[in-house]
Formats: sequence, C-alpha cells, structure tokens
Amino acid sequence: MENKGCVSKVSKDAEASILESMPQEILIKILCGVDHADTKHLFHVSRRIRDATIRATELHFAYNTP
Repeated sequence: MENKGCVSKVSKDAEASILESMPQEILIKILCGVDHADTKHLFHVSRRIRDATIRATELHFAYNTP
C-alpha cells in the first residue's frame, strides 16, 4: 500500500516553497487579500511570510481605513 499522507505532505511543502520564493512585492499583494482574522495564522508559517504579512497588513489598513 502507498502512504498517501507522505505524498500530500511533499506537495504541500513544494507549494510553500513556491509561495515563499515569490518576489516580496507579489507576496504582499497576495496577502493583502487575506482576511484580517486569518493573518494571525500566517505568522507561524515562516519568517518571510510573517514579514510579508506585517507589511501587507500595514499597507492594507493604511489605504482602507477611513
């Protein structure tokens, strides 16, 4: 029998590395579309994602808060 758990874990790791390898500007634009309540979970992904999340949050609220 094949262990499907390992296959999906490898795929998730590959997706994460693709996301993390994006230019910071693009990553920030993507993260600006994440709901504010969900951003707290992104702090635990990696340092690069955390830094981009902080910047995206700052940019998003700087332009959208009346």
